[in-house]
Amino acid sequence: MKLNLYPQAILLLTIPAIIESLLQSMDGFVNTLFISKLGIEEVAAVGIKIKNFFVT
Repeated sequence: MKLNLYPQAILLLTIPAIIESLLQSMDGFVNTLFISKLGIEEVAAVGIKIKNFFVT
């Protein structure tokens, strides 16, 4: 009977990770959107920041 509980437990553990990933993506998009009004160099800097944020 315990074998049937594992898929549900795994799903419950993945929900916070999925939400965190979506929020990080939204943060990068919003940062790029706001900075895009300043100029191309600023957008490049935000792009580098987002890339480093996802790597670490």
